[in-house]
Amino acid sequence: MGRNAHRPHPLPHGTTRRLASGALRHFLDRGALDANGLLTLGWYGPEPRLVQPYSGPASPYWAASAFTGLLLPAGHPVWREQELPAPAEIRDTVLALPRPGWLVQSTARDGLVRLHNHGSDDQPADTVLPDNPHYARLAHSTATGPVHEGPADNHLALLVDGRPTERGRIHPLGAGHGWAASAWRPRAAGQDLPGVTVTSLTLVHGADEVRLHLVTGAGAGTPVTHGGWAVAGTQTLAGPAATARADGRLTSGLRGLHGFTDAGTTVVPEGTAFGPSALLPLLTGTLPGGTALLACAARLTRDDTLHPLDAVGLTVEPGETWQLGLRWPDGTERTVRLAPEAVAVREDI
Repeated sequence: MGRNAHRPHPLPHGTTRRLASGALRHFLDRGALDANGLLTLGWYGPEPRLVQPYSGPASPYWAASAFTGLLLPAGHPVWREQELPAPAEIRDTVLALPRPGWLVQSTARDGLVRLHNHGSDDQPADTVLPDNPHYARLAHSTATGPVHEGPADNHLALLVDGRPTERGRIHPLGAGHGWAASAWRPRAAGQDLPGVTVTSLTLVHGADEVRLHLVTGAGAGTPVTHGGWAVAGTQTLAGPAATARADGRLTSGLRGLHGFTDAGTTVVPEGTAFGPSALLPLLTGTLPGGTALLACAARLTRDDTLHPLDAVGLTVEPGETWQLGLRWPDGTERTVRLAPEAVAVREDI
């Protein structure tokens, strides 16, 4: 805040203060300080599963950079002007970031921000390491944390000898208005599955998401699973099909649109960084061999007024290039052409 306060800035001073004070309140209200008033290696308290190889005892004190704003004099507009709503609290927003391969989706009614990841994998240039759940997931959000044991959240896995594959190195295929895509080669036992490629595409609209995966080269009968958003808190409740609710507000939903046969929820035994009780919506199915499409609708929300997930419609025409028609509940339509390691998206008003 302090570093940018005297420079031309796209945000009003009241918005800048809202972002800083909101972040401070969020963590203090959730007990982020220990008994000595110190920050710990964790999130809302100690959380060893969040510790990375580059973490150290002083790592939490990168948060000290927030105090640079205290260098501003008492009469500065940041302190005098009324706090204004944060950008995510004003309107629904979708922002494509093609260079990192990200798609950012925020919704004003609940203030949630989701980052759909089609470019970040934390992999070194000369080798491929086991997936890091903090980098390799299809999506991350301001209200959820990754699952560390059992079926993975926001991840498509092929099951090889009963064990789920990893995503491995991510190859971005582009990002545009309301979409981002990537290709990857599922990995098992530290090796790419021979001849298998997955082309993944995420499309978003309002609070809704559609996730498409074109799987090429997997054998007929290969089982697959797809996790949604894992919601956590002090209490969680499983709903119909693949839906889960945490602390009476945060809801995660997942619905198969093509290629999946079963839907349900699974308990996350040790919870996540956001709470000790966690549930994960999960879809399952079996691949027919050759080139196969898997599609699902997903949602993470605190808004109880939204339409049901089955209001999202998808038409599928298989071929060398698959032709897909997506219809959002408000009538907006998108046309998708999907082939191995190739994606084209068009919006039809």
